[in-house]
Amino acid sequence: MRVWTAMVFGLFALALAKQAQATVSAEMYTSSAHQYGRFSARIQFAPGSGVVSSFFLWKDGSEMDGVFWNELDIEKLESVCRVETNALYGDPEQGHSQRLESAADLCGQFHVYTYEWTPEYIAWTLDGAEIRRETGETATAFSQNATEGMQLRFNVWPGDNTFGGDFDPSILPVYEYIDWVEYSSYANGAFQVEWRDDFTDATLGSRWLTASWDSPKGLSTHAASNAGILDGYAVLALTPDQAPGIGGANPPPNDATPDPSSTSTVPTMPTGSAPDVPVSPSAEPTATTPSSTAPDVAPSTPEPSSTPGPAPETGGAPSVPDPAPSPGGSTAPAGTPAAPEATPAATPAAMPAATPAAMPGATPAGSVVPSANPASPAPSLSSSGPSVTPAIATDTGADDDKGGCELSRSGGKAPSGSTHRSILIAALALFVWRSARSGPQKRKAHQGLDLGGR
Repeated sequence: MRVWTAMVFGLFALALAKQAQATVSAEMYTSSAHQYGRFSARIQFAPGSGVVSSFFLWKDGSEMDGVFWNELDIEKLESVCRVETNALYGDPEQGHSQRLESAADLCGQFHVYTYEWTPEYIAWTLDGAEIRRETGETATAFSQNATEGMQLRFNVWPGDNTFGGDFDPSILPVYEYIDWVEYSSYANGAFQVEWRDDFTDATLGSRWLTASWDSPKGLSTHAASNAGILDGYAVLALTPDQAPGIGGANPPPNDATPDPSSTSTVPTMPTGSAPDVPVSPSAEPTATTPSSTAPDVAPSTPEPSSTPGPAPETGGAPSVPDPAPSPGGSTAPAGTPAAPEATPAATPAAMPAATPAAMPGATPAGSVVPSANPASPAPSLSSSGPSVTPAIATDTGADDDKGGCELSRSGGKAPSGSTHRSILIAALALFVWRSARSGPQKRKAHQGLDLGGR
């Protein structure tokens, strides 16, 4: 009886483990890395509670023991489709995340997301408006430890109630759409467009690779079948495991909306001694012909940010070395002019310091950063789209439970979902074996005692 009970329990546990990973996710990333520059993409994030949809920069090998971690994130979270930015770095790694509360429809419309990475600062922008800036320790952590550069990466995967929201597989499939990706190098205080991919070919091409490892929470496995090109968009799918692929995607009509820096005015940043509140961007403009004459002017270096607090993350496995990208196809050769990125045309007059990360005795995690000038809300960018209400940056501090976008690759600093399942299966097998032997052994022991008593 014990044997049958153990077997039934083991099968039930295996069924639960399989059900917990009954989704297929996707990740695509560049085959080469870049140190410094402007990294831009026009994206419509995947909707749904528990669906994490992202655009991030990653130093290959960061998840390995003894390697300094470098990662920058823009992640869509929860059913309200809000954005969270993160700078993960250190050995062990520490997270420094901030939430952007915005009225913009990030899952129903396309928006341009940009990183500017220089030796002096790292900035995040949304539709041309800067939403976060880090200097000081954060900038140094990347300039000194990511000398080999970072890759551009995009992924979509299921989260949980600790990060991303409660996930309901019944909403699947959902899709992240990427209209274009552009990289500009940085030298002597200026950005220069090096390449742009508009995804006009039938396949992703040699510039892009796809992942095949577990997603960060171990609730799905990335598959090449869930990443591809459809109707001029790169598409990443989160699907049930019995129906993988991007065939069910329905990309919106491509309106060829340019980078907003070509038609937007420069916002005035708030001033004051309080932590800064990011300027709220307007929705993406709808002009069809981008200007190629707007100069790239690097913003002046603001005050250094405060030293962040710790937020250990989980790890994953290294990327496979990839071939160098080849020109041609849907990508533009180096030096080809393209639509300028979402960058202000001039340096703001007074740039406030970056929002301090959570430290012992500092602002608690999840608190709302006060406005630097409550009486004068920051203006929105000028564009033809609808205006967006002012955004509020929230520092989630060092107690984030989630980690970054690339934390579950095998061989990292913590076991992945598949590792936990292997341990569970081994333990169940041992339990079944011992249960099968325990009955006869106890009977033999009992008989021995009886004989000794006689």
